[in-house]
Amino acid sequence: MPGYIMHLAHAGLVFEELEKHGFCPDVRWKNRYLLGSLLPDTKARNDKKESHFRNRRDEVKLAIPPDLQLFYRKYGRSSTEPSMLGYRMHLQLDADWVNRFWDRILELLGEDGRREELAERITKVRILHGGRVVPVDRFFSDEFYYGDFSRMNAYFMKNFPVCIPEYEDGTCEVREAEWQDLKDVLAEIRRLSLNVNMEDVAELQVFDLSELETFLRTDASLCAAQILELL
Repeated sequence: MPGYIMHLAHAGLVFEELEKHGFCPDVRWKNRYLLGSLLPDTKARNDKKESHFRNRRDEVKLAIPPDLQLFYRKYGRSSTEPSMLGYRMHLQLDADWVNRFWDRILELLGEDGRREELAERITKVRILHGGRVVPVDRFFSDEFYYGDFSRMNAYFMKNFPVCIPEYEDGTCEVREAEWQDLKDVLAEIRRLSLNVNMEDVAELQVFDLSELETFLRTDASLCAAQILELL
């Protein structure tokens, strides 16, 4: 799933789309939205089942997208409170990432070299940008997939409307994540922002930047359209 910086970049693009269509949120609204957009990721990587509303039927898969219907069933889809909107659009981006973008960048393969969805049968990954095939454990590491997120941070911070929000006391209606845990996330984002190098983007192993940018801008436009329907 997208990392912290990419979620903030996506949120910034959503703001731009909202403003294009006449809704110009103030600083407080944006800050609450940004905090909400980070809230699902206050949970550790292996403890996001609840905060990301994952469906039990998908637990056998390696790539598990949020199930927005589970979120809507519990919280509806009519709230205009900015932290709720930020939370919801975080889930939307993560779902679209798995359902619409993954197939553009990788293929999950079984031992026989055929495409595979079940986590226990996946042994390797084909990187479509370049065609390289690597063991699955090696792919999901700092050498390849996760490392690319770090290598792209400087690029996104320079070329996208990334704004790191300020923590403010409050709550969010969503109970699957703890608001106060945002303090640790914000501290980590600030640490990441101080350790970036524009030259790192030349070392990407998995992603094609042009394709990724197109996806993010298109997705932000679709998310903004959902928000505008409520306002």
